[in-house]
Amino acid sequence: MVELALIGGLFGAAGQAIRECLRLAQMRRVPASTFKMSGLITNLLIGFIAGSLGISVLANSAAYKITQRDIFTLLILGYTVGDFIERIMKVLLLQTDRTDRTPEPSTNSLGKTEGNGRN
Repeated sequence: MVELALIGGLFGAAGQAIRECLRLAQMRRVPASTFKMSGLITNLLIGFIAGSLGISVLANSAAYKITQRDIFTLLILGYTVGDFIERIMKVLLLQTDRTDRTPEPSTNSLGKTEGNGRN
């Protein structure tokens, strides 16, 4: 079963590598983009974990034979899980960024709230 987990992880990481190649191609078109090796390694690790978990769901025994459909499934799984996690993190970071930027209402010397009038 460990061998299956390693094989699934490699296919998941390969799916994530495809995604990273597309991202690098996009970065060539957008000059302001920067490449981070730590991001690449993190994404490949996420793809590996997704593939390992995916094969554990697909395989029902240690004698399981991987089919072409399983390989395609693991590649897609590695690709999409990384994209899903990245989008969730962007949403969470945007939410925390917005809460950090909301101005606190101030009070004047009469005790009335100033600013945008929202509480």
